[in-house]
Parts: sequence; C-alpha cells; structure tokens
Amino acid sequence: MTVVFISGSRTIPYLPPEAQARIDNMIDNGLDIVVGDSESGVDSKVVSYLYERRYSSVSVYSIHSTSRIRQLLPGWSFQKITPGIPAREDKNGNITNRRKLETYKDRAMCNLCNFALVIWQDTYTNHRFGQKSVSAGSLRNAIQLLLEEKPVTLYHKSEDDVLGDHFTHQEFRSICELEKFVQGLDGAVQERFSKIVKEESKFAEEALAMEQQHFDL
Repeated sequence: MTVVFISGSRTIPYLPPEAQARIDNMIDNGLDIVVGDSESGVDSKVVSYLYERRYSSVSVYSIHSTSRIRQLLPGWSFQKITPGIPAREDKNGNITNRRKLETYKDRAMCNLCNFALVIWQDTYTNHRFGQKSVSAGSLRNAIQLLLEEKPVTLYHKSEDDVLGDHFTHQEFRSICELEKFVQGLDGAVQERFSKIVKEESKFAEEALAMEQQHFDL
C-alpha cells in the first residue's frame, strides 16, 4: 500500500485549495495517509478535512499518550512515538526542547511513507518580540525525505507575500533540487537549510554505523 506523509507549518491556518485538491486525489486513490497531531496549523486542518470526508485510511502520530487533536474517527490508527531523548523543562514546567522531541515523530513518518506533501510558509514573525524565524519543522521533513530519495510535493508560501494566500507548487526528487529552490529564498532559510542537511546527514551516518555494529554482533 502506498503511504503519503502530509505535514506543514503551524503558521498556516487553512488548507490551500490546490493542496486540498491533491488530498482529494489521494482519497480517490485509496492511499494511506499519515499526519502529526499539532493542534494548530496544517496538521489540524488536514485532520479536520479527513474527518469531514470520513476517510478511513489515516494514521495520526504523536509523542503524547493521546492525540492533541481530539476530533479523530474511531477507525483511525493512533501511533505514539517515544523520542530518543528526554524532555527538558524550564522552571515553569514548559518543555524547552519540544521541536527536537517532535523530530523523532516526524522521522518515524518519513521512514514509513513513500512520498510526502508539505505545505510550508518559509518564515514567520513573532509579533510579540519582532523576531523573524524559519519554519524549520516542515523544511526538515522535506530534507529528511529527499535524503532518503523519496519524492516531495511542496506548496510554498512566502511570509512576504502581500496577498497572503499565494502558494507556489514545486515537485522535488533530489536534495539538490530543493537546495536550488532554497537559494532563491530568505538568507535565514538558506542558513537553516544548510544546518539541517548537516544534522540529518550526521544522524543517518550514525544510524547506519549502529545498524552495522548490531549486524556484526
């Protein structure tokens, strides 16, 4: 069975029509869909849409014991992923390394799927502090998949888009193609891309070494 991993930025509060049409095509073809459980952004909108369509071949992944998104169909599969690192908390009990924990969940979905749909806003601004940040989770997903030579369909939105709802459609089959695309984006995105590629390449090398060591034993 063909498995597709759908992910996207927490800053996108809706499904763009072109991405929704792509999901409709997945449903029509009976693909298995895996998605995370973020209660905001693309994850929540994808889950809500699949719920409305009453589509049964869905698996929701989480690092928690129960899904943060409560509106799930009874027949859906819920998968808890245990991160390989402990959670760290500040003095107020807030988890400070949540993104790293979520990365383990995303890797599980990347390993399972055959290809992915990523709905990505490249940067966002924290208006409270006036800081621009890169939407790195979705970018990392695309990098992980392409390093595994799995195709990625990307719907991309720039934070600087004055219309606020314009997405470009890209199809990637290699990390080199994504790198070329990123070169036309904000410098902060380019820097984060390079950093993530190095991190994921190192992770893959270490995982291969551990697998080889286990095999030798």
